[in-house]
Amino acid sequence: MNGEPSAAPRPDRHEESPESREAALRRVVVWYLHSADAAQTWINSQEAHIPLDPPGDDLTPASFADYEEAMRWYEAERGNLLAATRAAEEAGLDVIAWQLPAVLRSVHMLLNPFEEWLAMSRIGLRAARRLGDRAAEAELLESLVIHLRGRRLEAAKSRSNGPPRSSAASATRRGRRGRGTAPGRRTGDSGVPGRRPTSTAAPRRSTGSWTTCGTRPSPSTVSPVRCARRMRGTGRARPRRHGDTGPRP
Repeated sequence: MNGEPSAAPRPDRHEESPESREAALRRVVVWYLHSADAAQTWINSQEAHIPLDPPGDDLTPASFADYEEAMRWYEAERGNLLAATRAAEEAGLDVIAWQLPAVLRSVHMLLNPFEEWLAMSRIGLRAARRLGDRAAEAELLESLVIHLRGRRLEAAKSRSNGPPRSSAASATRRGRRGRGTAPGRRTGDSGVPGRRPTSTAAPRRSTGSWTTCGTRPSPSTVSPVRCARRMRGTGRARPRRHGDTGPRP
């Protein structure tokens, strides 16, 4: 991997002129910009890239063979990436100051380093507004909105990590939604030992063609006298028929 932390260009301490210091600083922040863009290709390849100017012939950004290498580089350089963004703003390199947080947005979206994400996006937004670059401003505003949503989701997750609270009403609703005939139990079975199953069928209505004489249903053609004789033979009183208002025999 051509992306170790020591691979970043370092300003020469013996270069005293402001122009030389600015040029050296520019090389450092450009190196970080293009190295971060190369890391993004592996860490979150589904996100689009920010169009960047070429780094220059005398500058070789870091390159990575796979996701693991890119992640190791990012974790090692997280602090330097934030410092490079701040240095670019302080040096008046506003294009790089907004491009670095815009490039890292897709990485921040995936890994949620909220403090760095917020600090870099604010720097980038200020730089974009100084430049009057509306597209860059929109890019950084969108990043801040995504940051806020992600932070709220994380806060909601942390609050819900305790034991879930369930009200009786919600438990009842869940029971109704998931209720069905249990395996091995017939429809209408109350589930209580010793209790007969409760039929779920609708009660049958009498058609009027049968009447009760004693304990046995008999055709309605059986005369009251014959029914009374049957009842006397069993020692039971004749049941009243519909419309019968007289005394029992």
